[in-house]
Amino acid sequence: MDTATFGNGTGSVIVTLNGSAPSLNSITFNNTGSYTIAPGSGGNITLAGTTPSITANGEHAISAPITLAANASMNVTGGNLTVGSGVNFNAIFNLASSTTNFSDSFWHSSHSWLVFDTANSQTTSGPIFSSITTSNDSFGHGFVTAGGSFSFSQTSTGISLDFISAVPEPSTWVAMAALIITGGIIGLRRRSRQATRI
Repeated sequence: MDTATFGNGTGSVIVTLNGSAPSLNSITFNNTGSYTIAPGSGGNITLAGTTPSITANGEHAISAPITLAANASMNVTGGNLTVGSGVNFNAIFNLASSTTNFSDSFWHSSHSWLVFDTANSQTTSGPIFSSITTSNDSFGHGFVTAGGSFSFSQTSTGISLDFISAVPEPSTWVAMAALIITGGIIGLRRRSRQATRI
């Protein structure tokens, strides 16, 4: 895993990947110019490791697709993170080393994963991402098998991917049972009162 460093340029500089797919642990922008990393003809970047980072001095853009390693969150420092409009998020669950199974009980409860960890604030245009697409799991099951849905939530210093389960949490089942029992007791009291009036 390598570090890609862009520095000492002035003005606007466009770096085109043109089919290359570097695997990087970090990207550093050292200058106050403006860099854009573009995909060109099919290029993409994989940010590997558990906490890959992007450090920026100045305003820069990455329009090439970025793949995050499994269970990784991207650490963004040195400035504000802006997610532009029209950016899609693809969640891939069937990579070679994956053992994800949407039929597993893991998907019966809600979960949250930190995707972007920022030292400063971040801004988004409308929804954080325009769309979220999911692959099949490692066993060929579609995401519909898991039930539930994905969405993003935002705090002042981070963006998280949230899975909202379609299966109610155990505490929800307890609350529902308590309401049913309470409703039954109230119903019985009303009937007993009516019976005594007769």
